[in-house]
Amino acid sequence: MSTLLMDCSARNELSISRELTRYLAEGLGESITDRDLGNTSFPSLSGQDLIDLHNGKRIDRPSLVRHHFFADQFIEELRSATSLVVGVPIYNFTVPAVLKQWVDYVLQPGVTFKYESGSAVGLCDNLRNVYIVTSSGGTPVGGEKDFASSYFSFVCKFIGARNIELIDAGGSKREREQIVVQARSRIDQILSNQRLVAIN
Repeated sequence: MSTLLMDCSARNELSISRELTRYLAEGLGESITDRDLGNTSFPSLSGQDLIDLHNGKRIDRPSLVRHHFFADQFIEELRSATSLVVGVPIYNFTVPAVLKQWVDYVLQPGVTFKYESGSAVGLCDNLRNVYIVTSSGGTPVGGEKDFASSYFSFVCKFIGARNIELIDAGGSKREREQIVVQARSRIDQILSNQRLVAIN
């Protein structure tokens, strides 16, 4: 049993989502693999690199080699985890660019998903639970302007995640303490319910 903990916030120690993802991941009681996307610099993806990456081509082109370096790591981490904890701050109504590029790296046909009879089948059924901690300074989490939560939830379902939990950590930064208390209460409830299910 292992947890992949991914943080996307660029705010580091000021980040609410980082504080809550750590709290949640440690509460699961599994071994933790940390992936700090918020402090990772990715090379830009050209159209040709994206095509070759998704076709599984291993061409000795420097830019493509760099992309495979990241993609291989991320896919291995994803396939090795039973739980995924992700901090998703809403930037301009959607996910941070680093998380979008992570998605571009890991969504590879025949690796994390495939098509059967015209329908997509996720190949990451090792992911029992995905926990998405969504933070926002103003956009209501789960509201019509929040494209981040629905997008990343769909991605996780697409690759085969079995259960997805959304933790609302939205609100004004001036209300930080209240946001954290409410989100921790929601996390505690989720963890408690899962322990009961495991016992039964």
